[in-house]
Amino acid sequence: MRGRTKLLMGGGVVVIGAFVYVAILPLLPQPHLAPSYVAAYANKVAFLQLTQTGSTLVGTMQVAEYEASTDQVATETWEVSGTDSGGSITFTITAPSGSATYSGAVVNGDIRIYGMNSKGIVGYTLYAPAPASTFDGDVNYLYQKAQQAPWG
Repeated sequence: MRGRTKLLMGGGVVVIGAFVYVAILPLLPQPHLAPSYVAAYANKVAFLQLTQTGSTLVGTMQVAEYEASTDQVATETWEVSGTDSGGSITFTITAPSGSATYSGAVVNGDIRIYGMNSKGIVGYTLYAPAPASTFDGDVNYLYQKAQQAPWG
């Protein structure tokens, strides 16, 4: 349309008649994370729930772990905070034993949280988007494992 307004996302030029206005709009990161993720291991499962406001992340991580020495399942809930810088993530996880900061990344919709294992090898834990029902099913599996454990 001749002499009408045209606005481009992220800024651009607005033309109205013979006047030209330049509009510069900040490019804010859009939330791109799922509301919840699950990471599962042979004896442990973790459920990460996040709320993202701009680049700020807050939430909780529930962890359930089967302890073979006691044939029990222990559960804890930890506080999580962090930032998302366009796919590069920093988390601070606060557990009863203290807090630690981890780096991570969003890769194909999954979250990878990087860390070092007991042998000094750097790797990552993969958190896949999943609802609470997936976590609940994995926790039930751990409880079944505890019930089926041989009693010494």
